[in-house]
Amino acid sequence: MLKPVFKPRFGAMALLTVLAACGQGQQQTGAPPPPTVTVAKPVIQSVVDHDDYVAASSPLIPVEVRARVSGYLEQVTSSTVRRSNKVDLLFTIESGSCRTRLNQAKGALAQARPTWLSRG
Repeated sequence: MLKPVFKPRFGAMALLTVLAACGQGQQQTGAPPPPTVTVAKPVIQSVVDHDDYVAASSPLIPVEVRARVSGYLEQVTSSTVRRSNKVDLLFTIESGSCRTRLNQAKGALAQARPTWLSRG
């Protein structure tokens, strides 16, 4: 036959725990005051939504751009961000020095033609 496991020591501890818990509910007198809330009026304004990302990009086809003439740049008409075609104007070079060299070349050609034609 089985004996009950209940011992007087455990019963006394359980009774003290229940009595201690009952007394705590009566010590509180009322609910705590409501929290303080601040209110702000809404502001209507436009918001610019943008994200900044750190990244590296590479071109589809790497191209090296070289000038065929020398001179100073007057204007850069292309952006490095957009895609460009073969016929797009990328830079404008100052025309003064280029026109001078072109006129010198035309003059040298005009002088060389009569001698070249007379040889043939």
